[in-house]
Amino acid sequence: MKQEDIIRMAREAGFSTHHEMIWIDTWEVNPYMQRFAALVRADEREECACLCDALERTKVYGAKECAEGIRARGQA
Repeated sequence: MKQEDIIRMAREAGFSTHHEMIWIDTWEVNPYMQRFAALVRADEREECACLCDALERTKVYGAKECAEGIRARGQA
């Protein structure tokens, strides 16, 4: 995950940014932090699933099921 990805997800979560610094209002941290954490987890799951997809193309047994299982975790 690149710095640009983290900044994009922080903005999407509702953090205000100024000159690439993230400002957090300590009275409202909880909802923003929860949303940010969810975005980071989703991004990481997709990166892992993409690795499994790449293995599936090389005919590694079970790679497709692995990718499906990782993506299903985000649906729960």
